[in-house]
Amino acid sequence: MIDLDKLSALEKAAKPGPWYAWLDPNNNIEDKCITTIPEEQYIREYNALCGKRWLESNEEVIGCSEWMRAEDADFLLIVEMRNQLPELIAHVKQMEEQVAAINGERNVARQPP
Repeated sequence: MIDLDKLSALEKAAKPGPWYAWLDPNNNIEDKCITTIPEEQYIREYNALCGKRWLESNEEVIGCSEWMRAEDADFLLIVEMRNQLPELIAHVKQMEEQVAAINGERNVARQPP
């Protein structure tokens, strides 16, 4: 069973989205990050600094390959799940409410007059 309350609490406690996966264009497995800045901006600044990327104080790094050993697909999955989770939770709750309403209507219709 899906624990929507737990997922919702975790989503609200996490850094706000959207999140972005930055995968080193040189395919360096040691240089992958999940950040709160778009990949295009990250790459632009990375290239402007000749491959030495320093984060500014207002930027957030959620995780980097220095301490997160993961494949590119894993980074992309984490980011996509984070970004779509609020909408998914809302959708499931809406479906649950609709099912409950339908079940309630059925129970009322079955009661003898």
